[in-house]
Amino acid sequence: MKKHLFLFTISPVQSFIAQARKTQDLYAGSRILSELIKSAYNFVGETNIIFPAKESESMSNRLLAVIDKPENELKQYGIKVESVVREKFKEIANKIIGETVKPIGFDEQIANHLEIYWVFNKIANENYTIEEYKQTEKLLGAVKNARIFKQIEYNGNIGEKGRKCSLDGERNALFFKPIQNENGELKKPSFL
Repeated sequence: MKKHLFLFTISPVQSFIAQARKTQDLYAGSRILSELIKSAYNFVGETNIIFPAKESESMSNRLLAVIDKPENELKQYGIKVESVVREKFKEIANKIIGETVKPIGFDEQIANHLEIYWVFNKIANENYTIEEYKQTEKLLGAVKNARIFKQIEYNGNIGEKGRKCSLDGERNALFFKPIQNENGELKKPSFL
């Protein structure tokens, strides 16, 4: 059985940073990414991990490991690691929202927010070479450039409806101040 380098990364790091309005937001975004990569780290197992070091308080958004599995099991393994991270993100989001009523579209935004990329690259010997590592990085770069995304649907219709988030302009706003008409009555948003 041949060993493989497994490079796994969680994005969007830039939006976690760029959308931070306060130092507290920056810290929270970094902490969330650290918790997510820790969940992948724990699933993969410390003995397989090359980096990051588990002792570090704040982990990066990526990990590199050596995986010893048959080639026909690699894809399922990568999917499982991704699933563990997505579940952790969902758990964090649900903990934050608490007992409040989830707005329409909340679960879909949480399910589609993370961009997770991973690749496997076969290595020739027990110890990988710098060239094999560079090749693994190139493979991951190629996958990231493909920008795989899921088409957004609401109630069976393709496309987005409603207000856009004022922070990033990418997603629908889920929490916002209701609009009042000229009589002071609340108007029902068109997407509810």
